[in-house]
This record gives sequence, structure tokens and C-alpha cells, in this order.
Amino acid sequence: MDLERVTATPVPCHDGLGQVVRPLLYGLARQMAHLESCGTPRLADHVVGLIGTLLAEQAGADRSTEEDGPGVLTQRLLAYMEERLADPGLSPEGIAAAHRISRRYLYKLLAAQGHTLSGWIREQRLDRCGASSPIRPWTTFRSAPSADAGALPTRPTSATPSRRPTA
Repeated sequence: MDLERVTATPVPCHDGLGQVVRPLLYGLARQMAHLESCGTPRLADHVVGLIGTLLAEQAGADRSTEEDGPGVLTQRLLAYMEERLADPGLSPEGIAAAHRISRRYLYKLLAAQGHTLSGWIREQRLDRCGASSPIRPWTTFRSAPSADAGALPTRPTSATPSRRPTA
């Protein structure tokens, strides 16, 4: 979305999506005190998505990519996460925000593919570690034989001179 095209520009509220969003936002503002305990985070996710849709419509964004369905979005999510696997700050919140979806929907999309978010990230990171390591799982380690292999240390006896420094 071209933010310069929608920043500080009026959004028409007499038709289209603006006509739906405006009364909703006014109603939310008037009821804020009553909404604080009623699933506010989920509601906020939906309101942000609705405003994002309104701004995209205002900017004339091509919505065909979002109409491709959840399969395409899931592939975008997986590609996004794969590109950022080395980032220790990779989080559900960041991934969801980057794709303008809720965390719940993120989890749902990955579950449909048979993955959990943390499980997928862990598996991919482990796969990368294994792929970059010169050691393969079938490699065995053997210690090199030392010159005195098998020799046991002995205690000094009366026959063996002590190595104490003399003054």
C-alpha cells in the first residue's frame, strides 16, 4: 500500500466502506469504558484489519492477492518466516502484524497445514543447523590413540622418587 497516498487525506464517509467504518469507530469510542473486558484484543485485531482494508481501498491497492485464499497467504507466511529464521526476535505478533492478520488466524492457517508456529520454527532452525554442519548424524567420533594409551597413573612409592621441589 502506498502510505503517502493515504496519509493526511480525507476518507469519504458518505459511500463505500467509509460509510460502514465511520459509525463503527464512533460507537467504539463512545463505548470504550464498557469494552475493556469484552475481548478487547480480538476486537482490536478486527478493527485494525477493517481500517487497513479501508486505507487499501482508498489507495487503490490491488486486492486480488488477498482473494487468492488462505493457501497463498500460508505460503507467504512460511516464506516470510523462513527468511527470518536467524532473527531471535521472530514472534507470532511480528509475523501477524507483517501480514495484517490476527495471531489467532496465523495459528489457524498453520494448523491447517499440520504445523504449530513454534514447532515449525524449531524444525526449520534445527534443519538449518544440520545442513550447515559438516558433521553428519552417521559420523562417529573416535579418539586418536595416545602414546601411553592404557597406561594407568601410578602413585609415588618408596621405590619411585618423589618429585617434590627441594629447598
